[in-house]
Amino acid sequence: MSKKGKEDLEAQKKRLDLQLKKVNDQKAKLEKEKKSVDADRKKIDKAWKELDKAKKKWADEREQREKQSLSSNVKGSKQRSSMTGGAKLSEQYADLKKSFDAEAKKMRDLKKKVDQLTA
Repeated sequence: MSKKGKEDLEAQKKRLDLQLKKVNDQKAKLEKEKKSVDADRKKIDKAWKELDKAKKKWADEREQREKQSLSSNVKGSKQRSSMTGGAKLSEQYADLKKSFDAEAKKMRDLKKKVDQLTA
């Protein structure tokens, strides 16, 4: 082989080595990004599971409060039998409004958590 042919082969080999290095660097970057995406996916899945648990817990607590409210209303109705009908209704209204406001606040807080987790 001539000297020029060897130089051409060496130049081509250098170019191929550079291209191979670039490809390997890109592969490494892609692997790193893939690991990052997988980690993010796991975090999101965990957050959804936590959200589902929170929703279930909230629903259970709400049911428990409703049961407790019903039993306390029955007990309270015996004590309030001397009150007039209008006073009973206004007291029931106040109790319902109070519980509604508390539930609404919890829902807003849960919505904030969901928005933070999805952002």
